[in-house]
Amino acid sequence: MIINTNQKGFTLIELVVVIVILGILAVTAAPKFLDIQTDARHSIMHGLKGAMKDAVQEVYGKAVIQDKEHIGDTSTGLNGTACVKLNEQGQCGILNRGKPSTDDLNAINTQFGYPAFAVDLSKVVDGLEGITDDGLGLENIDNGQYKMIGSTESTRANQNYSIFYAGSNDPDFKNINNISSAPASGCYLTYSTPIKDGEQPIITLSPDCESH
Repeated sequence: MIINTNQKGFTLIELVVVIVILGILAVTAAPKFLDIQTDARHSIMHGLKGAMKDAVQEVYGKAVIQDKEHIGDTSTGLNGTACVKLNEQGQCGILNRGKPSTDDLNAINTQFGYPAFAVDLSKVVDGLEGITDDGLGLENIDNGQYKMIGSTESTRANQNYSIFYAGSNDPDFKNINNISSAPASGCYLTYSTPIKDGEQPIITLSPDCESH
C-alpha cells in the first residue's frame, strides 16, 4: 500500500490573507446591508400610505351612500363623529351613543366621511389590523407589522386627531410609545382627520422616509 505523504494544508500566511480579505468584505458590505434594511422599512411605510389612501376613499364612498359625509366635530374630542356601516352586518344602534363598538369590525366612526380614530383605520386599512386606541391611552399598539407610536388632538386648529405609525421593527421607534407630537426624526406616517366639511384627511410620510 502506498501512502501519500504530499498532502498540504494552508500556510499561516495564506490563512492571514483570507482573514484580511474577509474583514475587508465585512467592512464594505455591512453598510450596504444596513441600507437595504432601511430601504425595506421605508418601502413598507410607502406601502402603508398607499393602502391608507385607497381605504379612506372607499370609506368616504360608503359615507356618501349613507348620507353621513357632512357629519363631523369641529370642537374637541371628536364627539360628534358619525357611524358608518362597512357592510350590512354593521351596527350603529343606540348603545354607546350610536357609535360602533371597538370589536364591531363592520362599522366605524367617521369625521366628515373619513375614518376618525386609530381603531377605525385598523378596520379598513390592510396591515393595521388589531391596532387600537381606546381614547384614554394607547392599547394594542403593535401588531407585528406596524406600530402606533403616538397620537395627538392638537396639531391643527379645532382639535383634529393625528395618529403616527412606524414599522413594527424600526429601531428608531423601538422604545417610543404614546408620544403626543410628531417625532423629530425617523421614517413614520401621519394620518390627520379633516377639520371641516369637504376637507380630506392629510396622510403624509416624514422626510426621512425619502432619505434612501
